[in-house]
Amino acid sequence: MELSARFIAAYNRADTLLHEIADARPQVPFTEAIRLAGAHNAVVKRYADDLYSFGRLRNAIVHSSRGDQIIAEPHPDVVDELERIVHEIEEPPRARDVLGERKVICVSSRSPLIDAVRLIAKYSYSNIPVVTGGKVNGLLTPKDVVVGIGAKLAAGDDLDGWLSEAKVTDLTRKARFAIAREDVSVVAAMQAFEDPKLKALILTTTGTDAGEVKEIVTSGDLVRLSAAVVKA
Repeated sequence: MELSARFIAAYNRADTLLHEIADARPQVPFTEAIRLAGAHNAVVKRYADDLYSFGRLRNAIVHSSRGDQIIAEPHPDVVDELERIVHEIEEPPRARDVLGERKVICVSSRSPLIDAVRLIAKYSYSNIPVVTGGKVNGLLTPKDVVVGIGAKLAAGDDLDGWLSEAKVTDLTRKARFAIAREDVSVVAAMQAFEDPKLKALILTTTGTDAGEVKEIVTSGDLVRLSAAVVKA
């Protein structure tokens, strides 16, 4: 197949996908479809500038006044890139596919804090989801434990007594995690960390706090995730 034919086929597929994602009428221009679809689709949002460029290139190589006559041939790398982006829009790589199966442990907010400390020590976890009434409502980190112990030491409190009585909820903070479906795309997972305060993205079966926790994505995973969607 000629490069121009491959380019036009990929462009037309992108046009169809964008209109489907945006739920837009066929009359909506390609550039507007990109904007509308990008509001709903993380992959489209990531590649919006590229798609705008491909739209301009399409207009440059197709002469509409002559019945959509091809008047130029695109570079092979350009065609490959458009086809790759279209494929990624159709079948975005999932974060869990990239990160693989990893053991996830949750703790109840009413569990003894000392049990959670033992889990952190045993598995070297940096983030443990805290569950209350079957719903994820917090995150416990080693830093929380250290800060809590430091505060007790500074106050001259009985540390052994506190550790034996304290509950996980005593150190749980709520505003540092987000929740997404377990099949979240790599791009959507990465975009969640554009929030500088986010410590973890918790993936559940339903994408809600009531779903079963399947994976925890942290900023430490961004290098592996980014490698899965490296732009040529």
